[in-house]
Amino acid sequence: MGALDEIETYLPADVPARPEVRFSTGASWQAIAEGSGKIVDEKAAAKDVQTLVNGLVSGKTTRDERASAIMQYLSREIRYTGVEFGEAAIIPRTPRETLKQR
Repeated sequence: MGALDEIETYLPADVPARPEVRFSTGASWQAIAEGSGKIVDEKAAAKDVQTLVNGLVSGKTTRDERASAIMQYLSREIRYTGVEFGEAAIIPRTPRETLKQR
């Protein structure tokens, strides 16, 4: 690969500015995905917000109506700030924690 003549500035965070090589201790992407999926599933499995969800979807008959009711509530009540450090950058909060912190 030849040298880069010019590096583009102000690229979005998800667009690499230059070639790079990264190393990890993960055995494979499959293993990383399975480990991450297990953590997310455990966090999402909490049933402590079921009463709230039941109230939001009460009277809604289709999947789209239920999803819309939940999304409208979240849009109205939860503000995403996206400032995470350490494990919080990759490990999600439980639904209860999110609702508590708004």
